[in-house]
Amino acid sequence: MDFSRELEEEELQELIASEISANVTSECLSIKERIYLEQRVFNSLRKLDILQELLEDDLVTEIMVNGPKHIFYEKQGIIQRYPHCFSSEEKLQDVIQQIVGKHNRVVNLTKPIVDTRLEDGSRVNIVLKPISIDGSAVSIRKFPK
Repeated sequence: MDFSRELEEEELQELIASEISANVTSECLSIKERIYLEQRVFNSLRKLDILQELLEDDLVTEIMVNGPKHIFYEKQGIIQRYPHCFSSEEKLQDVIQQIVGKHNRVVNLTKPIVDTRLEDGSRVNIVLKPISIDGSAVSIRKFPK
């Protein structure tokens, strides 16, 4: 990747597709699996990683992250465990900093609790260790369209 400039979304998507074509030759992926993989990689680079799928689902009203491995969501009044998780605490921290950075907010060890909003107006509450016992905690309250 050319880090000397910001890639447009289309350029990045083309680069991801090209790299997946070149590097995933040992396995036969269906078109659906390939599109899903490309979207996951794009979301990890430009969006809110694994949370993006939940954020785009209009039926999801709340997302609860309790450390990188425990993600729950509320959909149509039922709380369910999300089958995906962050790859590491560091990736969760990257997503947290991305969320707070959009509104010039700060969350760190000296200020471990912050409230902010996503671009769509969803409310976000973030609590870091040592206040949060099981790792970083993020709750996102989405509003109906």
